[in-house]
Amino acid sequence: MSRLLVALGVCLMAAFAVAADRVAAPAGAEVYFIAPQNGAKVHSPVTVKFGLKGMGIAPAGIKFDNTGHHHLLVDTDLSELKLRSIRHCTPRKSPSPWNDAMRAILHIDMDAFYASVEEQDRPELKGTPLIVGGTGGRGVVAAASYAVRRYGVHSAMPMREALRRCPQAIVVHPRMARYKEISDQVFAIFRDFTPLVEGLSLDEAFLDVTASQQLLGGPDEIGAEIRRRINRGTGLTASVGIASNKLLAKIASDLNKPDGMCSINAGNIREILDPLPIHKLFGVGQKTLPTVLAAGIRTFGDARLASDEMLWRAFGKHGKAMRDRASGLDDRPVEPEREEKSISAEETFDADLRIPAEMKAQLKALADRTASRLRAHNLLAGRVNVKIRRADFTTYTRQRVLEPATQETAVVAAAAEALLCAWLASQPRGCRIQAPGSIPPSTGSATGSARAC
Repeated sequence: MSRLLVALGVCLMAAFAVAADRVAAPAGAEVYFIAPQNGAKVHSPVTVKFGLKGMGIAPAGIKFDNTGHHHLLVDTDLSELKLRSIRHCTPRKSPSPWNDAMRAILHIDMDAFYASVEEQDRPELKGTPLIVGGTGGRGVVAAASYAVRRYGVHSAMPMREALRRCPQAIVVHPRMARYKEISDQVFAIFRDFTPLVEGLSLDEAFLDVTASQQLLGGPDEIGAEIRRRINRGTGLTASVGIASNKLLAKIASDLNKPDGMCSINAGNIREILDPLPIHKLFGVGQKTLPTVLAAGIRTFGDARLASDEMLWRAFGKHGKAMRDRASGLDDRPVEPEREEKSISAEETFDADLRIPAEMKAQLKALADRTASRLRAHNLLAGRVNVKIRRADFTTYTRQRVLEPATQETAVVAAAAEALLCAWLASQPRGCRIQAPGSIPPSTGSATGSARAC
């Protein structure tokens, strides 16, 4: 018997009509994207290729090139320009984390946030093996206290497995409104130190404090004061990573948890990075790890010093990018207003859905929820994604490009249904598939009914 989890998401094409009403510019003014290879201004008349995500619709009077690059150039006579639908990027810099314009970046991560909030609100839970997550048969661990982590329990683990490892664990249901309330308090503290705050989740953010140092002191002083303010205001602890870029700051914040602070600088970068196991490098997942290890790359240092041939065997065309990451190179800016790049809807079902008609009905409902959010934000979907996860947490993803981009429920639903049915049709005959999961619950025998969806 296997279980199936299916999740629907859509990749967004920023609906540039949203941006149009935010632009105050002289008549006839144009905004260009620059092709970095030659600096030429290249235009497309109506549509623009947007990064790797697809197509967007350009408002009248504003033109974009078709290179897909995000470097923004504005005519000098533009007095006001606020294109919040476009992510501003900086050009790639020299291959060194250390340059003359040294940045001070903090990555702040609240320690076991959901579980810590529960312990703070209910002191009797402090020190107990505490799990926050769904309590149904198909629940998943949302957060685990440090006491229960000693048993091998971690977030995203199936609740049944977590309770098998630690039968005495206390399980509480998530209270998202409460976590959001505390998160707002924490982020208000961040913004007391810098306006450049890029939230990654309720409990995690990047802060660029480069311009704050003259008034507030160095990044170590700022990080320590933020930790004190958080603890004084909420009773919770946070771990802080300090470095010259986001990649290193995020690595650093994980090295001295919980309630710690770590700084990576020019004097210790090789000492810290080179011994780290390669699976900690962003971009190395469970699927790619065996190939990377087979190529002889086991640590960051191995990747940094590897030959081009070894990098190709391990990472394919991404070899140079992975070497740069292992070397600590990253010039991404801290983005205070990150645009939403995908919208999704999920639903977990306590009972399997076995009839194709029921699956289609649930799928359509989830597609409608997703499309409604698109319309509410005046956004278009350029791609539909379906995620399928079995009981052993083996995950499959299927996607389809939507041309033209859309926000219509029927189009999104039809594409998602086609993806799901194609996956079901690829399953072995006689394999019963149960559907606990998120959007299109999938089940039925992979014989006639599943193939006929």
